[in-house]
Amino acid sequence: MKKKYLKLLIAGLVFVASLQTAIAENDTPNESEEKEFSKPEHMFPLAEDLSGSKIEQFRDEYLGERGWGVGFSADNPGGAYIGWGTADIHLGSGDLKFGQARIMAFQKALMDAVGGFAKDSKRTTMTKTASRIFQDDSNFNSEKFETQNDQSRLDKIVDKTLKLTDAKLDSELMELGVDPEEFKSKPPVQRQKMLEDSISREIVVQSIKSTSGIRPLASWEDTGQVGVLVVSSDKMRKIAQGMASGRMVASLKSPPKQNVKQQIAKMTPNGAKDYIDIHGVRIMSDENGNRAVVGFGQWSPAVTRNDSKLRRKISTKAARDIARNNADGFISDFVNSTVVVNDRQKLVSNAEVNRVISGGEIEEVESADIGTMLDKLVKQSGSSRLEGVSTVTTWTANHPITGHLIVGHVLMWSPSTRDAAKGKFPKPQKIADGKKAKLGKDTIRQSPDFDEDADF
Repeated sequence: MKKKYLKLLIAGLVFVASLQTAIAENDTPNESEEKEFSKPEHMFPLAEDLSGSKIEQFRDEYLGERGWGVGFSADNPGGAYIGWGTADIHLGSGDLKFGQARIMAFQKALMDAVGGFAKDSKRTTMTKTASRIFQDDSNFNSEKFETQNDQSRLDKIVDKTLKLTDAKLDSELMELGVDPEEFKSKPPVQRQKMLEDSISREIVVQSIKSTSGIRPLASWEDTGQVGVLVVSSDKMRKIAQGMASGRMVASLKSPPKQNVKQQIAKMTPNGAKDYIDIHGVRIMSDENGNRAVVGFGQWSPAVTRNDSKLRRKISTKAARDIARNNADGFISDFVNSTVVVNDRQKLVSNAEVNRVISGGEIEEVESADIGTMLDKLVKQSGSSRLEGVSTVTTWTANHPITGHLIVGHVLMWSPSTRDAAKGKFPKPQKIADGKKAKLGKDTIRQSPDFDEDADF
């Protein structure tokens, strides 16, 4: 019996020893586990891995090299506003419609930037309104006013307006579109509410009006996201207003030695491959010194080499038509936005705009939504058509990373084309058949620089 117990004891000790060894071995991290443990010791996303972070680095380098900044900055040429917008490309690079998705992403990023400008303009417009109302008040501190939230600032403007003399109050009410007699007939509480709504609405209307003449400055993209810088300045607004009115745009004293097509060719030494990264409008000068607005449109036919020749031909032709319409749309929107946003009646009568400006709650709306709203308004209400828009070039290229086929159309308008072309387009240049493209790795690409002279 003792021998039996002894054997059991020995077996138990052996089992415990084996178990301890197994546990010890399992506690020793292998190579893969060591790599896992060597990663950052927190559970939060890495900044460098976030979508758009690398694009923003390129943006900052671009601005830093020129000494410019995002927003309203005295460092920007002519005190111009420089805005920023982004949009994700919602399809993977292997998707047949990826080429279309990246073009639509640019348009969304542009709307995001325009909407952001409208929101930023609200604060500056409110400060200007306060400065006008408080111009005779020596105790008014504009710097302290700037640090307060929008509601506090609005309350101060309303309170000060109510304390104006009858003559000044009547003048201010008429500026706001409020009947002074109707205003005076209301009880005090209703007067305050009416004034608050009217001032808030007018501030937002003026903010939207400031988007006139805004245009792309530069853009960046990879296969996941697009980022767009936009610029707004008094000079650009005057140019857009001149085009919208049909007046001859003033000529430069020292016109370029090359025409617009030659200038663009110099900025795009790689030809069609460089055109892929250019969207929207650019403001240039023609060989006569006249201002010219140039529209860069593109589209991607959803076809592969496995499709029939007929399908490829039909899809590509349709894509060319869309590309041309996009280029024409960029030019028309640049001009029509000036007409539409300066029509106060159109702004306050539009249902979508009224929804946004009601109560002045523009800061509660996403920038992209504001941009989309303005884009719809311009397209629905704009009617100006520039006579003499002409083709600069057409192009075909494969996306350098994904290989997707991209076709493009470049249009321009200037007083010279208006007078010479009379609305007739020259025959587009012949485009050579594309060959199999050599694809590269996914990198961030920047649009060619059209603003070396910082002429805005």
